[in-house]
Amino acid sequence: MPDISDFCDTSLRGLQSTKTDNNLLSTRSTPGFYGGAIAYAVGPLVGLGFDTATITSTLATVPVAAKFAGKVLVAYPFTFHAFNGIRHLLWDTARGLTLKGVYATGYTVLGLSTVSAVALALI
Repeated sequence: MPDISDFCDTSLRGLQSTKTDNNLLSTRSTPGFYGGAIAYAVGPLVGLGFDTATITSTLATVPVAAKFAGKVLVAYPFTFHAFNGIRHLLWDTARGLTLKGVYATGYTVLGLSTVSAVALALI
């Protein structure tokens, strides 16, 4: 019988694994957020056209479907982090620590994260 810490069962499921999903999301989104914040702060000082008016006029030309997809991609890491935090709080109370429970809570986190990210993108 596999143990909960069995590497093959809990870590090599591609994007189905919450550990892999979390690592991919954080390494992909962090440079974009920091780069955008730095460009927004420094851009006007060095003559880059990265200010509120430019960003707004550029985003106004983007198709609605692309805006929706972008919003989902931005919202998903935050919703995933929130629901996975709740999952870890459940683990702190020694609930859901069987292999079946780990998979069930993992799939629940992925499902709730996706549904809530889509809902936030519709706002």
